[in-house]
Amino acid sequence: MARWKKNGGSYWWRNNNGITMTANGEKDAGQPMLGWTEDQEDDYYLRPGLRFALAREKKQDRCLAILTFVAFFMLVVIGTCIIVLTTRHYVKPCTVCDSVESAMNLSVDPCQDFYEYTCGNWVANVKVPEGYSKWGTFGEVYSRNNDLLLKLLAEEGYEYNGNHSEALRKAKNYYHACMNVTAIEEAGSAPLKQLLNQLGGWSILPRNTPGIVDWDETSFDLTRDLTSIHLKDGSPLFDMGIAPDEKNSSVGIIQFVQDGIGFNAIELYSDNVTTHEEAYAALGAKVVLLLSLADDESVVLENITSHSSYAPALERMRNIVEFEANISKIYMPKNLVRDPSKTYTKVTVKEFADIIPQINMTYYLNEMFATAISPDRKILVPTFSYFVKLNDLLKQTDKRTLADYLTWNAVKPTLRFLPKIYEDIILKYSSVFSGSNTTVPLWQKCLQRTDNTFTFVTGALFVREVVTPQLKNETQDLIHYIQDAFIGNLPNVTWMDDATKEAAEEKAYAIKPKIGFPDWIEDTVQLDAYFKDINITATSVFQNAMNVGHYSLLYLRDLLDKPVDKNEWHMGPSEVNAYYSATFNEIVFPSGILQAPFYDVSRPMSMNFGGIGMVMGHELTHGFDNHGREFDKDGNLRDWWGNASAVAYKNKTDCMVDQYSSYKIGDKHVDGVFTLGENIADNGGLKLAYQAYQQWRETFNDTMGLLSGLGMSQDQLFFVGFSQVWCSYATPQSAEMSILTDTHTAEKFRVNGAVSNMPVFSDVFNCPSGTPMNPKKKCEVW
Repeated sequence: MARWKKNGGSYWWRNNNGITMTANGEKDAGQPMLGWTEDQEDDYYLRPGLRFALAREKKQDRCLAILTFVAFFMLVVIGTCIIVLTTRHYVKPCTVCDSVESAMNLSVDPCQDFYEYTCGNWVANVKVPEGYSKWGTFGEVYSRNNDLLLKLLAEEGYEYNGNHSEALRKAKNYYHACMNVTAIEEAGSAPLKQLLNQLGGWSILPRNTPGIVDWDETSFDLTRDLTSIHLKDGSPLFDMGIAPDEKNSSVGIIQFVQDGIGFNAIELYSDNVTTHEEAYAALGAKVVLLLSLADDESVVLENITSHSSYAPALERMRNIVEFEANISKIYMPKNLVRDPSKTYTKVTVKEFADIIPQINMTYYLNEMFATAISPDRKILVPTFSYFVKLNDLLKQTDKRTLADYLTWNAVKPTLRFLPKIYEDIILKYSSVFSGSNTTVPLWQKCLQRTDNTFTFVTGALFVREVVTPQLKNETQDLIHYIQDAFIGNLPNVTWMDDATKEAAEEKAYAIKPKIGFPDWIEDTVQLDAYFKDINITATSVFQNAMNVGHYSLLYLRDLLDKPVDKNEWHMGPSEVNAYYSATFNEIVFPSGILQAPFYDVSRPMSMNFGGIGMVMGHELTHGFDNHGREFDKDGNLRDWWGNASAVAYKNKTDCMVDQYSSYKIGDKHVDGVFTLGENIADNGGLKLAYQAYQQWRETFNDTMGLLSGLGMSQDQLFFVGFSQVWCSYATPQSAEMSILTDTHTAEKFRVNGAVSNMPVFSDVFNCPSGTPMNPKKKCEVW
């Protein structure tokens, strides 16, 4: 049952499953309305009037006339309601047609290249904002969210929901300190020099560097110096934290993982191309030079490399890069690290300490947690072999290189909080990787940093403006359609045995959706309590960065020996993203992504299912991808698969590995193994969204037919809606880096790869067999 009703300035439609869809604006605002047109409105009032006029002519039987009129009136009303309730008409002008069609390259055959067909004109005409090497639909939504956040942060006062909020005050002060260019320039390098003094100087600096104590080689202690930097939120050599025990996900456990290199892609250290390594060394050398300048000495960016102190600093930085390259050689391969069953390694603190005696792990842990950590405590070391080899590398490396490297890891994260000349050398360095020679405006940088640090404060402001109870209800109902589609499809998964199917069904039912935002952020008391341990000044962006690092340390310590809070969110409310957590067995959709073009009541439901519906299906399918399938319904790493089903699954995924490995960006192939989990999720998500839409359409007898203005069927619009949320542009450098670092395949192949595996797509677009979008060999896992 569904109906439109006028409610103030909005139209809303409610069905018996709880979906409420709003279309803002007056009825004549050009919004496509469900089951309501001007013509229908006129007809509704005209016909009873005519019937009543005829009745008046029959004065000899007024009572009968009245009864006849009432009966006829009721029939008209009932008939009209039946039409309205079972049919969706888009007779009013199509408000989305222009934006949809303007993105398309209609000269391209959709059976040859569906991504180019749906996004070709968007890519050709996109205006990439300054500072971005990649831009797409996600970026456009993110930009709109930022505009709103900026407006909200600019409002005077610190009141939230009628109460004074200290958390809001801290967030605003953090933003204003970041924007205070005068204070940043006046402080110069002094804040960084103060940090270096706290660390005992920097071995790479010349002796008698103004404002910095000289490093003393005789006092160098690897464990102590390493720990000092980790206490300040650095992660040289490795990273340590507390996360759910994968085999007992309700319990948090200390974990150590490999870390400490400057490049996100270890391949860059061994690709026989020195461009990236030289740019990295030059970045560090320029920082050393700026720190070395006398108080009365200045230098412009263009002349840095000609300064007499630059060449010696460059050589020392090259030694650091070489050491990092040696670290990268002992890294566990990225495709192996992503396999939890092969990396789950639980040992005691003593057993771990015994394999890496070059570092006193007992001292390290006691300092990090400010309490004595028992040598018998169990910890997880997923990259165990790395630490075995790291011990040998540390023995072979001289003290000065280790000292240079450690302090460089403390310096790097602080550079963005220093004067503009430091920002300029960062841009020079990053452009080698990104292909972009511009930077985003300062307000955007500061807003992003504020959102990252105070994500639940900015999120609280954001959701107050954009989220309604109806939106959460609508989204919840869409998720139910997706879950039902997955469960309904299981009988068709012929390669899986019945017992494994039953376990898969139980897991699918157990997946917990989180939508919009955590409710507690609407409570000022709880919001303030969450950020009570973070100290923020309105005058120093650098000190604020140090304080945030200390807050992270306090947060880590607070997790020790606490049960895992499975109500915790790991993404901010305004973020344009979504995720699946294997140890929580949950799918999470922040408010930031619940907007056009992912979801919009002014768009046909076919496009909404193709947009947010596919995202929902994608995240749910992650629970059954090559990583998620290893976790059970309670979020524990456990083999619940029958042997034959596991073998069949591997065969199915091998097809997908081969398919995506055949795609190329420039002269490099996509890594089909590295991207496998995302590719399974893309394919499964699209299939689930289509099946869910068909069920929704059947439930509501959706006979919309062709959408006025586009001449496309609703099934065609479903696929167009899916593809257009992935319209994207990237510089060649950015695209090349994505192949090495991003587990997602490039957007073009995310679209074409998924639709080419769906027979129904070929039916909808009449693609002949053997065309690129209808290959004879198709891959399907779920």
